[in-house]
Amino acid sequence: DLSQKLEELQRHYSTLEEQRDHVIASKTGAESKITALEQKEQELQALIQQLSIDLQKVTAETQEKEDVITHLQEKVASLEKRLEQNLSGEEHLQELLKEKTLAEQNLEDTRQQLLAARSSQAKAINTLETRVRELEQTLLWSSSSWSAPRR
Repeated sequence: DLSQKLEELQRHYSTLEEQRDHVIASKTGAESKITALEQKEQELQALIQQLSIDLQKVTAETQEKEDVITHLQEKVASLEKRLEQNLSGEEHLQELLKEKTLAEQNLEDTRQQLLAARSSQAKAINTLETRVRELEQTLLWSSSSWSAPRR
């Protein structure tokens, strides 16, 4: 009876050791997943910060370009007004027409630069947003695989 009790205790001890090993392995796995999730969180935070900085830059650049466009439009309007008032001298008229043409060209160049800057920033933002979504998916996958029951 004592030997039977001893065998039962040894089996129970072996089962407890297996359970302990499983718990330790689960704990180690959970810790590594937590570390990975924390790293992903840091990456996402850095990406969000970079997006915010890029957005501020784009906003500032856009405002600058719009200010230049407004200034050039005012100058064109002023030149057109001067043209209407001074039709007496042919040379003066030609100079004003040249100024108007130059101002219109500058306005168009600035518009093109603004359009290019907006397009470039939109592409950059799309790329960064795609990366954020990818990281979020990885984070969700990691999170769901971590919470899945282990056997």
